[in-house]
Amino acid sequence: MSKTNLEKIFVCEETPTPRILLLTDTNEVNGRGLLYTVINSHLRSPANIHYLHTSLRAQDIRRFLKEESSGKIEFYDGASDPCGWVSDQPEVSLQQPLQEIFRLG
Repeated sequence: MSKTNLEKIFVCEETPTPRILLLTDTNEVNGRGLLYTVINSHLRSPANIHYLHTSLRAQDIRRFLKEESSGKIEFYDGASDPCGWVSDQPEVSLQQPLQEIFRLG
């Protein structure tokens, strides 16, 4: 990804607006600073953020957010069987199609 494209993502001027942005990190390359920066920049815009976490917990992200911004981000647990495939008891019950949830349609 070029520096220009990355800058557009940080200032929320990317066109067309990305529907999904996936960030990952490893022990060798830590992407958490980038994650915190992207989340905070998008919280200043009218966008809502849906964060599916597998290792970095919601509490760890909330420490880096301003109080007034925390209502614009929703956390989903992707590490402990959120769909109930193992336990037959889903933690999340979707009442509308994913296209409407993520406004893709």
